[in-house]
Amino acid sequence: MNKTVFFCGFILFLLLVCPTATAYDDRAVQYYNEGVNFSELGQYSEALISFDKAIAIDKNDDDAWYNRGVVLNNLYLYSEAVASYDKALVLNPDYSDAWRNRGVALGNLAMYQEAVDSYDKAIAIDQNDVDTWYNRGFALGKLGQFSKAIASYDKALALNPDYADAWRNRGIALGNLAMYSEAVGSYYNAIASYYKAIVPEPKNTGVKQNPETTLKKQTQPAPLLYAPVSAIVLMAGIAVWGRRRDPPRK
Repeated sequence: MNKTVFFCGFILFLLLVCPTATAYDDRAVQYYNEGVNFSELGQYSEALISFDKAIAIDKNDDDAWYNRGVVLNNLYLYSEAVASYDKALVLNPDYSDAWRNRGVALGNLAMYQEAVDSYDKAIAIDQNDVDTWYNRGFALGKLGQFSKAIASYDKALALNPDYADAWRNRGIALGNLAMYSEAVGSYYNAIASYYKAIVPEPKNTGVKQNPETTLKKQTQPAPLLYAPVSAIVLMAGIAVWGRRRDPPRK
């Protein structure tokens, strides 16, 4: 009799507690999704509040800590972003995106060697992330390690030969090494990649078009310069272009 009463009491306890726990978890998911939606709308302050609420319910959600870091980076709170990525990485040390975006935040703090170290961690997990290789090249360029930057851009370009920004920044690094002929070649490839990205492919070629590159820009760009003129213009522009680099991608 006592065992029956105990068993019935235990079942009643589960029925009372489990729905509450489920509702508790559902609230964390709701706040998390709110944060994602706010982020996509560019409402980063609101997104941060939502992720904080989700984390208050579930402190072990590595994705919530990661997205919180992305939001903080977009709010220019870079140190706080690094701390949030660190929380995600404690929970999931193999979170390559967190290592990469941690590197972005460190780069925004001008902590370029630390950024390179973070990118190296990401690459050790995922060697096929083209943006990590690109960001690593950018950070190495900031450190004045131009040969290593070129090697990193080459890795990015092996994964995506049409990565125009990588071609351009590779040209900048080559220019800083006074390798001007090679730099011009890299700039040519950058121009060709930019041109390819914004000009629709001819119809009836049997090649599948990428709608993301054919619908964003409908205007026809100016044709490429002929080789002799392009070389003169690009060589003249190295002094200016050498001071320009794209920010790391998030």
